[in-house]
Amino acid sequence: MAEQQTAPAAGDSVAGAAGAGSAPRMILNAQYLKASSFEIPGAPIFFAQRRTQPLVEISFDVRVMRLSPDQPHFEVSVVIVATATSSVVNAADQPVEGPTPAYNCNIAYAGIVSLADVPADVVDALLFVEAPRLLFPAARNQIADITRDAGMTPLLLQPFDFSALFEQKRTQGA
Repeated sequence: MAEQQTAPAAGDSVAGAAGAGSAPRMILNAQYLKASSFEIPGAPIFFAQRRTQPLVEISFDVRVMRLSPDQPHFEVSVVIVATATSSVVNAADQPVEGPTPAYNCNIAYAGIVSLADVPADVVDALLFVEAPRLLFPAARNQIADITRDAGMTPLLLQPFDFSALFEQKRTQGA
């Protein structure tokens, strides 16, 4: 499920219907749960065993796809992958085996973003930092609801620094 990361080329600007001289604008037209999956590899035995509290590894990604080459409309997706492991314990709460998968949770929460009168040098920052910041609270709620509804402790994500992710991607791409 690879998506293209496409934004305007350097030197291009994203002009909207308002015309020159207008203040730059970013409009979130829609937001939606694009994809989700949740798996408990060891179910139903997983729930019958005493286990340690899961250790959760979380990764974030932002994907941007321009919807039309001649329009300033983009799909911005916040992709969150949470993988939890835990160990079976005995009556004394001592692990009796190494960590095994507890659950795998993957979501892509997306929004349709329009830009108007935005200078080319800030387009990427709006699409890869500001739009994900707007989408993150809803994505966070989806993760909490999915894990809770699966019988797990709700996974409550802390705010994420999308600007650091953006800088990391820019550094790797350079």
